[in-house]
Amino acid sequence: MIATGHNSALTFDAEFARDGQPAPALTERHAERRRLEAARSRARRRRWTRAVLILLVLAGFVSSVFAIGQEMFGGRTAPVPAHLVSYATSNGGRLDREWFLKNIFRAGDGGTLGIRERLLAVPQVKSVTKCDQRRLDDGFDIVIEERVPVARLRSGAKTLLVAADGVAWTAHGYGGDTDLIRLPPLTDAEPRPSKRYAGAGALDVPGMPEIAAFLGRARKLDPKFFYDWESISVRDFATGDVKAAGACLRVRRVAVRAQSPAPGALPALPEVSVLYFSANPEDSFVELAYWFKRDFREWARYKIGLVRRAAADAGEPEPREFAAQMHLRDRRLSTSAKQPKWTFRLIPLKDL
Repeated sequence: MIATGHNSALTFDAEFARDGQPAPALTERHAERRRLEAARSRARRRRWTRAVLILLVLAGFVSSVFAIGQEMFGGRTAPVPAHLVSYATSNGGRLDREWFLKNIFRAGDGGTLGIRERLLAVPQVKSVTKCDQRRLDDGFDIVIEERVPVARLRSGAKTLLVAADGVAWTAHGYGGDTDLIRLPPLTDAEPRPSKRYAGAGALDVPGMPEIAAFLGRARKLDPKFFYDWESISVRDFATGDVKAAGACLRVRRVAVRAQSPAPGALPALPEVSVLYFSANPEDSFVELAYWFKRDFREWARYKIGLVRRAAADAGEPEPREFAAQMHLRDRRLSTSAKQPKWTFRLIPLKDL
């Protein structure tokens, strides 16, 4: 049988199949038709996929706009009364609820976005850990984290508090606090106006992370160590570069009356009125440990006696005050480049 017309190939294949013979392969025409149908199917699937993705993106955009609207307006037009605002501060902070209601909260606030911005513009506020609106009564839950001062800084007639991140600000709620008085004051610093808190009169102190690490280590070794400090000069660390030549911190001690130490106590060394420590915390930690060793204190007392006897033999006045340079290290004396040995120097203060 000879097939004619559009379905001739299919009829030809059917005749062969009925005779029990294997059907020949499809013609090139029908193979091309199958390829075109497969391509059209893939194109349809791609169009549907793009449409679904576009819908998902639009849904996300709409939900974001709705969330911002909820944040700004709280889903209501009426302002939130003060009694529905829950406020707390961490780290034993001093910015209490009275301060918040007087300086941050506004009677017309209907959302938390403006409150968050006003809080973050205060230098004493380190972060806002929670600032949400409750769904049940439309009130606010607000929790902040305050900066913890580690030192003091004089700026004109004002005393600023300095945090570990270098922000120096005018304190609120620290009036007459003994802990504030015991904070060591920084001298010879070169602070810059803070860009982040330009409108609040805050300053940025270079090198403060390294200074804060040094102070924290000193406090850990002896909580009363700061009582012996009159000031910390950062004249040789004003740029905050620990790799700069001679970068060090100069600690001025208060006048210590010479007296016999209590049994078991370290010698007070009242003659040593100035201590030099490295600005690099890796070195200053070792130097602080040496300062609290009995062997070093006794060695220092012995060296002071030698210098005074030498001055007396030469007919010169005996030095009354000394500076201990703790920040000298000599790698030539080291058995390993990674573990340099420290050398110390006691110098009469008049010779500096």
